[in-house]
Amino acid sequence: MLADALSGTGVLGNVHEYFWRLVEPMHAAELGLEAPADAGYATYLEAALRYGTTPNGVFGAKLFWAHAVDLVRRTGLMPEYAGLGALERLWAPFGDDVRLVFLRRNCLRSALSLWRAEVTQEWGRRPGASLPQPPATVDVRRVSELHAGTHAADVGWRAVLEGSALPVLEMAYGTVVADLNAAVRDVAQFAGVELPMGLHVDASYVRQADELTDRFETMWAEATGGCADCTPGAQCR
Repeated sequence: MLADALSGTGVLGNVHEYFWRLVEPMHAAELGLEAPADAGYATYLEAALRYGTTPNGVFGAKLFWAHAVDLVRRTGLMPEYAGLGALERLWAPFGDDVRLVFLRRNCLRSALSLWRAEVTQEWGRRPGASLPQPPATVDVRRVSELHAGTHAADVGWRAVLEGSALPVLEMAYGTVVADLNAAVRDVAQFAGVELPMGLHVDASYVRQADELTDRFETMWAEATGGCADCTPGAQCR
């Protein structure tokens, strides 16, 4: 939702998931390239940087933990970055003025959302779209795996952010959903970018969590004893 809104401004980059092995082939096809391999990855990287940059020179990308791991490994195979440490390799391709927007979330509800997406194959919901058939009951084991992985990624990201010493804007998922235009303005101000006069963005994706998410959350907590860091309404730290 946020990435699409930022892209819609025309001045905050074309924000997509460029650097993950599972979606790189799709983006490579859009760029007229073969699916990227370790050898020659620089060609794909350069093309993605061009495509993701709006005319005012701002590049934007969305990075989950798995994406960052892939990018660090790939840049380690490129001669121009191979001599750098992992944190330096993560940010080096993006130039000297890197700014990070860290989206806080409730790790359990994120895990439930991901699990439901896996089951229904609905990875994003457009306004007015029909709802897919929901799972009949919560898969405690799978949600627990995803929940643990989400917490681990949060721990990793906080270590990366602290170690990188780059400017960071932290935003809560609930805040973005509540006022998308305010979130876009906050990102623009943080990035030092002036938005077009009178700009208003309409959400091209809507929140997928619903009362069934609440039920699954309760069911999982009853089956596992719950998570002290994932109390309802809390943002995990």
